[in-house]
Amino acid sequence: MFFFTLIFSCSVAAQDWNFIKEKNGIKIYTRVEAGKSLRSYKGVTDINAPAKKIFALMEDINNTDWWDKERKINIVALNGVIPEHNGLVRIKDYRQIWTITPSGKELSHIVLEGYVDPAGIIPNFISNALIIESPFKVISNLREALQKKQINIFQQ
Repeated sequence: MFFFTLIFSCSVAAQDWNFIKEKNGIKIYTRVEAGKSLRSYKGVTDINAPAKKIFALMEDINNTDWWDKERKINIVALNGVIPEHNGLVRIKDYRQIWTITPSGKELSHIVLEGYVDPAGIIPNFISNALIIESPFKVISNLREALQKKQINIFQQ
């Protein structure tokens, strides 16, 4: 009986991603966050740029030879680092994970997952509606910046 309950509990906590839409080659998914009323988001696409060029743009990393084939960037809220101010709402529950996987010499597979609870007076139904556009805008901006910024990171 305990074994069955354990399996059931794990399957409830790990919700499947639901496909929402595809626009300009970017697929958007959402899912219910375990124990929360807000949804998390995921954007998935391929970008015509090597992973090294993407990282050069994102973080000015000059040497990624030591990284594995699947490279990740985790972004989380650092509560308590900067003092809070009256009249401003502090986002306390936030995470974003970029997974950038080389798919060829000039192609990278991008997965952007995230969750944000903006707190304050924003109703959950509005937050859940807005998160659908968030990964699309961020990935689109990355793609556009890569096209505009003609940097040659392979020259030393």
